[in-house]
Amino acid sequence: MLTVVEIFFVISLLLIIYTYAGYYVVLNLVGRISQKNKFSKTGLEKYPHVSFLIAAYNEEKNILAKLHNIFESEYPAEKIAVYIVSDASTDRTHEIITSFENKAVHLIISQDRRGKTYCENLGLKKIKSDFIIFTDASTVLDKNCIHNMVKHFEFKEIGCVSTRDKSIKSDTNKGENLYVRYEMATRTLESRVDSLIGLSGSCYAARKKLCTDLPNYVTRDFALPLIAREKGYISVDEPDAICSVKPTENQKTEFARKTRTFTNGISTLFYKKSLLNIFRYGKFSFILWSHKVFRWLLPFFFIALFITNVMLFKLNIFYKFCLFLQIIYYILAFLGSQSISDNFFMKISRIFYFICMTNMASMGAWYNFFIGNKMAKWEPTER
Repeated sequence: MLTVVEIFFVISLLLIIYTYAGYYVVLNLVGRISQKNKFSKTGLEKYPHVSFLIAAYNEEKNILAKLHNIFESEYPAEKIAVYIVSDASTDRTHEIITSFENKAVHLIISQDRRGKTYCENLGLKKIKSDFIIFTDASTVLDKNCIHNMVKHFEFKEIGCVSTRDKSIKSDTNKGENLYVRYEMATRTLESRVDSLIGLSGSCYAARKKLCTDLPNYVTRDFALPLIAREKGYISVDEPDAICSVKPTENQKTEFARKTRTFTNGISTLFYKKSLLNIFRYGKFSFILWSHKVFRWLLPFFFIALFITNVMLFKLNIFYKFCLFLQIIYYILAFLGSQSISDNFFMKISRIFYFICMTNMASMGAWYNFFIGNKMAKWEPTER
């Protein structure tokens, strides 16, 4: 009969395996037997008017290229409006925007630094379009990205559409490239099974009727699919709506970014905690638990696994072997944080480092959440 310590060891191990691999397998199986969602057409025109909403802080390096990227797309320029809300920028961001000769570009300035969601709330008060595209200043959209997102609103059941992130190769964080590919594949399956529970923070589209004011500490790209589900809409992934995002080149900056993102994500989860009721929301709630809750709890599963493994070390060869593997894993993760070598061994090490760094950011996020540090403000990430 298993002891209490052995039970905790087994539960921790199974939860780690499920979160990283089992959930993906389950999604595949459920996706094969689930009936496809049936959508009703609304007769929407091919190119409806859309408004971009960009929250920006000190984006002088990116904002001009972003505006050109939007208006040089295959979508008719006369059907596009751009609202840029500056979070009290102190560089040349305002000057660059106002000098851009296009009446469809609107600058809104927040007098105080209040954060991304606050800026979005300001912008939403000005927008009249039925469809809004939220995007970052540093994200590069494929020429057909806009149309590939907006075409989904022809179906009245669809409330939000997420782009497909394409991570530009980076020498310093190659572990993230694998993570992005895994995340995109998972989203595709979630969209097939029921609905997305999170949108790409880099770029996504939504019906304006769903874009209500949110508390400053809430992340809109996570909150919107939850709000949509409450109101009877679903959120989908569009593989052909591609946007390119370059990973950060600085490990400390990336860690701080992830900690802030996870902190706001946890706050958003508790803001809409009713969606966790699996008896009411079924598959959607299952996806929410598996993709978000378990993933943010992973650091505690790893800690429990290591502690119980140490306590069980002398019991038999199995626990000795498991502890050996854990120690090797953490050594490789440390080596991965110290090198950018291109050999196979170091590539694997960087993947382990990225997993460890992500879990450490999750721990920091839980700490921030429980001490009430909302982290609404943000700095533009150097990419």
